[in-house]
Amino acid sequence: MARLNQPDQLTGSIPAPLAEPIEKQPLPRLAPSPRFLLLAHPNRWCVSGGKLIPLLKRFSLEPGVGGVDKAGNYHNAIAQQEARGWTLIPEAVDGPGTSYLRVDKVQNGHRFRTRWEVCYNGSTRIGSKTEEYAEWACSLVERGIIRPAPVYAIEGMIERLETSIANLANKVHAVPSLQIKIDAQEADLLVLRAALAEIEGELQPTQGAAPAALPEPDPVDLRATELHSSHKKAQLVELADQLGLSTKGTAKTIAQRIAEHELGSEDGEE
Repeated sequence: MARLNQPDQLTGSIPAPLAEPIEKQPLPRLAPSPRFLLLAHPNRWCVSGGKLIPLLKRFSLEPGVGGVDKAGNYHNAIAQQEARGWTLIPEAVDGPGTSYLRVDKVQNGHRFRTRWEVCYNGSTRIGSKTEEYAEWACSLVERGIIRPAPVYAIEGMIERLETSIANLANKVHAVPSLQIKIDAQEADLLVLRAALAEIEGELQPTQGAAPAALPEPDPVDLRATELHSSHKKAQLVELADQLGLSTKGTAKTIAQRIAEHELGSEDGEE
């Protein structure tokens, strides 16, 4: 017997599967940093990725810092750097629409980096594409954007490395782990010596010419100089007075007068 006033039962339907929860990636645990441009200097080089490359400087474009005005205009600041020998590497040096910069969102802002650096979510680690960067840095020289390393800069690097290797070699017996550093520096030394040999091979020596012969010194001037250097003025005045010469003028003038008199006397005797 059916129950009175019993509501109809709902059969329902199978619900759609729940969507996978969206996992929010943590931001890199790095401090914010301002945009920058890269500058090269003829005295700054290093060995990286098995190559001699320019050691570039990051010039911050933060307003109010390093000559950049509060509105962010940096052209005067860059001009000051260029006056000190630095060369600007344009951000789009690899062509229109390119940039050697990358920007990441980090806690409390954004962080600018080069495209050869790698940041990781939730980490303070910064990786590096060393060989790729070394190839790009070398291309700056190959494309004529910056001049090659000068000989004196390479020679200075070689000298410092040789000194460092010698110092480490004196300590390696007591601290064997230093051998790793010695091996790395010796590898860098080979790169530098090869770079130096290549540059010196490309240099064209000047032929030069024999300089003109120096004129014979004036005997009067030689004698005057000798008198002036070996006698005080009082002695020169006394000597000039004995010879019946004028004692007026500076010590150098009196010495010149005496020298002329002596050489004239010698000519007369001959």
